Amino acid sequence: MSLQNQPANSTFNDIFFAGFLKLLLTYNQNRIVPETFRLDKSRIVTFYNEWQDITILSCLLLIFRQACCSKCTTENILNLKQRLYVLLTSQSTSLKHINLEITNMAGQVRKKEYSTKEIELISGLIEKTLSPENKLYVMIQTRISTYIVHFLNNDALPKELMIRHNMTEMESEILTLSQKIKAVVELNLQTYSEYYKTIFLELKQQKTNSLIKTLNNVKNENKSLTNNKNQDSSSSTSINNKGTTNPPQTSDVSKMKVSAKSETIVNQVSNNSQNNSHDQKSNSQI
Repeated sequence: MSLQNQPANSTFNDIFFAGFLKLLLTYNQNRIVPETFRLDKSRIVTFYNEWQDITILSCLLLIFRQACCSKCTTENILNLKQRLYVLLTSQSTSLKHINLEITNMAGQVRKKEYSTKEIELISGLIEKTLSPENKLYVMIQTRISTYIVHFLNNDALPKELMIRHNMTEMESEILTLSQKIKAVVELNLQTYSEYYKTIFLELKQQKTNSLIKTLNNVKNENKSLTNNKNQDSSSSTSINNKGTTNPPQTSDVSKMKVSAKSETIVNQVSNNSQNNSHDQKSNSQI
């Protein structure tokens, strides 16, 4: 059992009911039954088969509604439901028999027989819809589980919701299945409630710890990002400080120019004096 997909405000009963219904749906895949339900294995198989029958029958009635267009009545649906139920309980029934029953009765309701092409179209639609991976099949199966959970919590089916879903014709079958499931679930809870609550608290604590760990990881990531930003900003400011040097002041520049000029003048004077002395020496020798 996992709490990852459960709402935060889920109660113990909500999680237990959801887990039991998931056990029913997945039983045909893994054939695994918890230790606390080993004595109820035959009942679980029965519940699974009845749930699938209700789902299949609901899908077929939905296709029948579409085939009859707007001329379909509640009496027509109930009549077809009885016929289809007899066919589904027979081992020799095939999809061809179901298709012929639906198209025959739909033709009577709309007062126009179905053509061969229309019968083939309905047959393909039935075959696709009854696949367990089909979205319509999964949707109806999920709706039935919603009705059952509502009954487990309130001892009544959500009739208004079923009316919106056009599932009122299946009320008696869903009610019977819900009552059977509740009897088994309540007895199991009375026997193993303390054991289940211990597991529930452990799973809840694990979920809390995982949330705390996730929050801490997020905080650490935010801190590291902040530190990296601060380091980048400090390095950029140091680079800017190195790149900018103070230009020399105008007075210093003028002083440098004056000193340079004075040096050139002194050099010229010294050169001239040397030249004059040299000329005087040469004249005296002459």
